[in-house]
Amino acid sequence: AKPTTDTGNSVAPSTLTARE
Repeated sequence: AKPTTDTGNSVAPSTLTARE
């Protein structure tokens, strides 16, 4: 459950710059 800057594969994609 860690917001990474990948493709939003976390619990909150809107946490960082997770662009789908």
